[in-house]
Amino acid sequence: MRGKKSKIVLIEDDKFILSMYSLKFLAEGFAVRGAMTAKDGLAEILDFKPDLILLDVMLPDQDGLVLLEKIKKTKIIANIPVVLLSNLSEAVYREQGLIYGALDYWIKAYLDPSEVVEKVKAILAIK
Repeated sequence: MRGKKSKIVLIEDDKFILSMYSLKFLAEGFAVRGAMTAKDGLAEILDFKPDLILLDVMLPDQDGLVLLEKIKKTKIIANIPVVLLSNLSEAVYREQGLIYGALDYWIKAYLDPSEVVEKVKAILAIK
């Protein structure tokens, strides 16, 4: 990742998890913005135009899947890859997320932050 920093928007309602992932991505050389609500997340996405969005499914103001659908229907941000990062392990959430246009669905409890960063790096290397 030489030259321009890759930009990530993290949308996560747990302040500790948001901070942990933000610090990990910053330490790895990413430019990061975070939000704890769908409304703030959408504003960050529209302003920052990230290279990738990490989106939690459970948010206080709106379901993350609803936000995903909105992102994919908004022409200027529709092509930004979105990975759902959640602790909801039921297959229905994964299936619905992929139908709505998520690139992948990762379960937080199964991955440590370093693994998430490596997976993001792999995605952005393909892009």
